[in-house]
Amino acid sequence: MYFRIFLLITKNLKLLGFSLFAVILLSESCTHWSQKTSTTLLLSGNYAVTFDTDTLVIPVQMHVNEEGKWSFINWTEQINLDSLVWNGKSFSAKMPFFNTVIEGTVLNDSTIEGKWTDLSREPLYQIPFTARHSNMPRFPKEKSPENLIYSVTFSPESPQDSDRAIGMFYKYDTLLYGTFLTGSGDHRFLQGYQRGDSMTLSCFDGTHLFYYKAKLEGDKLKGKFYSGKHHFANWEGVKNANAKLNHPDSLTSLKSPSEEFKFKVRDDNGDSIQFDRSKFEGKVTIVQIFGSWCPNCTDESIFFKKLYDKYHKDGLEVLPVAFERSDDFSKAKSIVHRQFKQLGLSYSPYYGEKMGKGAAAKIFAGLKDLSAYPTSVFIDKKGDVRKIHTGFYGPSTGDFYTVHTAELDSFVKMLINE
Repeated sequence: MYFRIFLLITKNLKLLGFSLFAVILLSESCTHWSQKTSTTLLLSGNYAVTFDTDTLVIPVQMHVNEEGKWSFINWTEQINLDSLVWNGKSFSAKMPFFNTVIEGTVLNDSTIEGKWTDLSREPLYQIPFTARHSNMPRFPKEKSPENLIYSVTFSPESPQDSDRAIGMFYKYDTLLYGTFLTGSGDHRFLQGYQRGDSMTLSCFDGTHLFYYKAKLEGDKLKGKFYSGKHHFANWEGVKNANAKLNHPDSLTSLKSPSEEFKFKVRDDNGDSIQFDRSKFEGKVTIVQIFGSWCPNCTDESIFFKKLYDKYHKDGLEVLPVAFERSDDFSKAKSIVHRQFKQLGLSYSPYYGEKMGKGAAAKIFAGLKDLSAYPTSVFIDKKGDVRKIHTGFYGPSTGDFYTVHTAELDSFVKMLINE
């Protein structure tokens, strides 16, 4: 917190001395004062937050606990704003893990206004929001939901750009929760409503602001999907309890299995370094192709930390290669290191090129159909590629997350024991 103190220079040295003392005292105590009074600025409880993208309003949920700490709520996910900083009634907070911030002003004890800024996007990317105290309903934990499964296609009108998915929803009367599973992972923890023939779902995780709406026609859904103010797509679905996607291990492969898998990236010093068989032999290595801006990558990083902590003593290494939205190496490095520190990752990141179409495929020229962040390459002690896993099903996918993480754990253990 910064105070601009203007001292009136007078001939009265005692007054000047007192003023200087007051400045020092105020500067030393401002942090404690703001922390103390910020807890009483807002009523505790749930807040209905609405982001205004100009074309539509996207609703999400925030919570203020009795200690004055804030968190965004998406279904069963709670994102705590531990970096909240106060200056009077103004606030700012860096979102956990991602290069985004929220800032604004408390208007009264039940209303705030502000804006969300994604610092990783250019040009300036901001969306204003308002939050009001509200008794928003939550799913009843003691009640079993109605399970709804849909085969879904995003952008069905464009076969070239279409994306197959599974819509997995849980309905409690009019309350609706769930996610979409795709070839690259999942669409996070979603919550909303189904009223009559209309359904809406949304979430805000710090880097993505998602909104879905659809009309129900018997067993079919037809709707629109919005990601912030920069992306829009049509989508449709049909109820299908047996909906399936291709297995994540079948989507990306080696162009030539007989050729050595190798690639060249930059280390923390910006120096070019080539990884090939000689670097992989004698240990099990997971090469993670990721971006700090990618929530599915973050979920995977959290899981890989567990694997690393469990098997590093037995020879497991994790080699993450970042593709960031900035082509400024120093900036990209700073963003990645902030996330690694928050996640508690003890291994070092490496860097590819600026994230963009074909960027990862250029660095990893030996891979065929490399199409998603994250993609992870599992290499055995001989230096041979044994598995290429596309995407990552995070905790919002429930049993999918449990099954796939168990499979990956067992596979790593098998490679270590060979």
